[in-house]
Amino acid sequence: MYKYRQQITYSNEENLVSYEVIYKETSLFIKSPKNFSTQILRNLINIRKPIENYILKHPEFLYSLKPIDIEKSAPEIIKKMAETTKFIGSVGPMASIAGIIAECLGEKILKLIEKNNLRKFLIIENGGDIFAYIDQPITVGVYAGEKSPFSGKIGIKISLLKQPLGICTSSGSLGHSLSFGSSDATLIISNSASFSDALATATGNLVKTQKDIENAVNFAKSFNQTLFVCIIKEKTISFCSKTDKIEVVKI
Repeated sequence: MYKYRQQITYSNEENLVSYEVIYKETSLFIKSPKNFSTQILRNLINIRKPIENYILKHPEFLYSLKPIDIEKSAPEIIKKMAETTKFIGSVGPMASIAGIIAECLGEKILKLIEKNNLRKFLIIENGGDIFAYIDQPITVGVYAGEKSPFSGKIGIKISLLKQPLGICTSSGSLGHSLSFGSSDATLIISNSASFSDALATATGNLVKTQKDIENAVNFAKSFNQTLFVCIIKEKTISFCSKTDKIEVVKI
C-alpha cells in the first residue's frame, strides 16, 4: 500500500491531537481537538460499505475511465461520485474516491466537534488528499518527488478560514494511482474534496510535456469551484489562485 503524508504546518496546536486510522486500503491521518478514532473507524466502514457493495454488482463503476450513468436507486455516495466526475467530464467515478471518503468523514466529525463544543479545527488526510476545516492559516507542503527542485522548498499557504476545503494532489510520476499524464504534482483546492480529487486527476491527465502545462492550468481554473491550481513538471511550476487567501510561499 502506498501511503504519502502531506507536510502541513501551522502555529497554534493548542487543544489538537494527531492520530491515524487504517481500514483496508484507506489510510487516514487526522488532526482534531479530540481523538475521534473510534467514531472515524465506525463511520469509515459505513461510508465504504455501499461503495464496495455497489462495485460487486456494477464492476464498471470501479474500472471505468470516463463518466458513467447510474440508476436512480444507487446509494447517495455513488450518485455524488458519478455526478462529480460527469460534471468534470473526462474521468471515471473512482477518480473522486479518496476525496469523497475524506469529505464524508469530515462532515460527520465536524458535527461531533460542534456537539462537544470543541475547537473547530479538523484535517483528514487520505493518502495525500485532504479535507480541512481550519480556524487559522495552514501551509501545505508540495511534494513532487525527490528529484524535484520544488519538493520541500515551496508550500501553499491557505488562509480561508471556517469553511470546508478540499486539497488534493495527483501525480503521474509518484504513487500507484492511475494517471495518464506525467506531471510530478497537480494540486487543486476547492471547497469540496471529492471535486478537488477528481479535477486533480483530470487536470494531471492533460500534462504529457511541459508545453501542456498552460492548457492544463486553464482547464482547471475554468471551473467556478476551483480556488487554486498548481502544476509541477520537472523544473517548471505554474499556478493560479482565484483568491488572495491562497498563495505559494517558500518553506
